[in-house]
Amino acid sequence: MTMKITVPATAANSGILRVWLRRIPADSQIIYAFRTSPDAMNNYPVSQAPIYGRGQDSPAIEKVMLQFQVNSEEQPFRAGEVLILKKLKSSYDASANPPLNAYEDIEFDVIEIT
Repeated sequence: MTMKITVPATAANSGILRVWLRRIPADSQIIYAFRTSPDAMNNYPVSQAPIYGRGQDSPAIEKVMLQFQVNSEEQPFRAGEVLILKKLKSSYDASANPPLNAYEDIEFDVIEIT
């Protein structure tokens, strides 16, 4: 399932998109944001946010925040803009400019977007 996030005005004004998740995921990973607008070059991420996992079988139940800032060469976030969140498949190296098919869909339990 494709995870879409709509940028709120607060994030557009501050330049930082905060996505709160109900629970820390088990695995550490980097989450990438892609633009979806027709004029966007959506074959590469415009932002990324690291997330540190709680570990397998951990009883941790704390919520966690993903914080996205637009990469320096990108246009700022716009209020109402829709972003798609994905993670890099484990068989790819992020430093090697991976192709679009190197990313896979994710699904998180989002409780708030600011």
